[in-house]
Amino acid sequence: PSHIARVPNLLFSQLALGRINRTQLDLFRLTEQLATSRAVNRPSDDAVKAAAISTLDDRLERSQQRTRNHAHARAALAQLDDALGEASELALQAREIGTAQIGFGHSAGERESQAVIVDQLIQSLATLANRESVAGYVFGGSTSSTPPIEDFRGGFRFAGRGAGLLTDLGAAS
Repeated sequence: PSHIARVPNLLFSQLALGRINRTQLDLFRLTEQLATSRAVNRPSDDAVKAAAISTLDDRLERSQQRTRNHAHARAALAQLDDALGEASELALQAREIGTAQIGFGHSAGERESQAVIVDQLIQSLATLANRESVAGYVFGGSTSSTPPIEDFRGGFRFAGRGAGLLTDLGAAS
């Protein structure tokens, strides 16, 4: 500095070295900013900008999570729709077999063989009801980790509980 007229050489060299070190540090920070294409690389660079960046990063993360939740819900609904379509097909097949056996003209043997087919369709429907999807068992309700249909005294029993799973779709839902 110009206001120091008479100083020892050691003090003068330490002041010059301090200026050189500050210049080097500033050059390092500029090089780092150019290399990373970021004006703020750590919170100590600019606390206000770092807080704004942190808030924006949080919003971006929540938005991405909602997008993943939407995709997950879409996949679960698609699998549910497929299962319901298959269940409808099985029920229609069983109804056709049952209505064809009404009335005269069919022997007891034919009716027995058709009953076996209907039993197989019912078993297929029970297997379908225990199908797993991306969200657990399709028809499991709120307890999607356990099979919803179980064998019970020669028949079937629904063991699911609750209204079903909920997917967080954000405040807009």
